[in-house]
Amino acid sequence: MLYHEKLFYHQIHPLKLSVDIGCTLLALFFVWEHEWLKGIITAFIPSMLISMYVIKYADLEPLKQSRLGKYTYGYMTKQIEYVRTAGLVIAGGGAWMNDVSILGLGLIVILATWLAGFFMSTKNSTERRKK
Repeated sequence: MLYHEKLFYHQIHPLKLSVDIGCTLLALFFVWEHEWLKGIITAFIPSMLISMYVIKYADLEPLKQSRLGKYTYGYMTKQIEYVRTAGLVIAGGGAWMNDVSILGLGLIVILATWLAGFFMSTKNSTERRKK
């Protein structure tokens, strides 16, 4: 598997997803408590470490061939990844302001990006990846 493929498919590895989800929720708690440094460290350090581990050691070929891999390849474009990141920023802002509605909106944006493929046409999904 090529390195750029590993960079793409590692994001759906179960260990990576578990660390990202768990650490994001914990980081949002820290931000809610206005402990922004703990929040930033919790959000990014474990995620970066597990990314390096999964990219280096995990066999990602089965994920690439899986239904989730094919789904993700068809719909998780750079633009969708940017929107997903924006959702995290919105959630973080809501946590900082102790505003559950803004926090929830950010989490909904993140969830919607992961589910975007169910709402998009399957036509031209390969062309979307090239953008």
